Amino acid sequence: MNYSNRSCFSFTIPGLDKIFPLSAMPWGLVAICLFSLAIRIFCWYMESTVSRDGILYLNMAEIWYDKGPAGLRLLIRQNIFIPPFFLYLIRVLMHVGFAAETAGIIISISAGTLLPAVIYRIIRVFPSTEEMGLAGALLIAVAPGAVELSTEIQRESLYLLFSGLVIWFMLLALKQRKNIYFVPVGLCIALAVWTRYEALEFLPLAIFGILINLCYQKQTLWQAVQALIICLFSTIGCFLWLALLMQLPLEVVAFYRNRVDLLFSLLFGGAF
Repeated sequence: MNYSNRSCFSFTIPGLDKIFPLSAMPWGLVAICLFSLAIRIFCWYMESTVSRDGILYLNMAEIWYDKGPAGLRLLIRQNIFIPPFFLYLIRVLMHVGFAAETAGIIISISAGTLLPAVIYRIIRVFPSTEEMGLAGALLIAVAPGAVELSTEIQRESLYLLFSGLVIWFMLLALKQRKNIYFVPVGLCIALAVWTRYEALEFLPLAIFGILINLCYQKQTLWQAVQALIICLFSTIGCFLWLALLMQLPLEVVAFYRNRVDLLFSLLFGGAF
């Protein structure tokens, strides 16, 4: 058996490469993620304060936990509603038995811990060595801004994780010309949109990437149309599925209308 192309710092997961290129996971990346976790836990332990926004998010999550969908309608009437996925995850952990503050910091630290792995995978999409990928992962693991965001009860750390996943799967879809990757692209866009409104801008970015591939003749017109259909239907389908999963009232749609109208006015000169 030939072992010349196999790193001594990696392990493989049999059969997983047939679905996603996740095998040959370097042990160095595992160590960096554990190091990232240790840094974030230490920083939170040294300064475990809750920001003003964090207090607002915790109060909203507790209202949703106590009153259910009626609590969401109350927040909407008070015009203090935000994209609810971060609050939903806090609520889920509260049902398990965690306090709201503990749940919020677990989510933020977990997202920040996984972010180096996503950065590693983005770098490895391009021609690069394993060391280059690990260097990028280590940089994001110790970056002060990234550490600070993931040691506070904020949405940004979770949003960065979903945004990184969108970029990774989008690069895989465009570079390898495999439209199946637009399914996880749509899922991650939907997760990001339910975390922050700004993620809606990923849709025109995906369309632009498909057009670039078409212009450089890396895809036929029919393949480009298929990619566009898969991306749009996956995003819309996952968006609605998450709305049903979170049991959101219809009033939530109004809070996305302004952002969608702005996006369409920039792209097409009119409202949706």
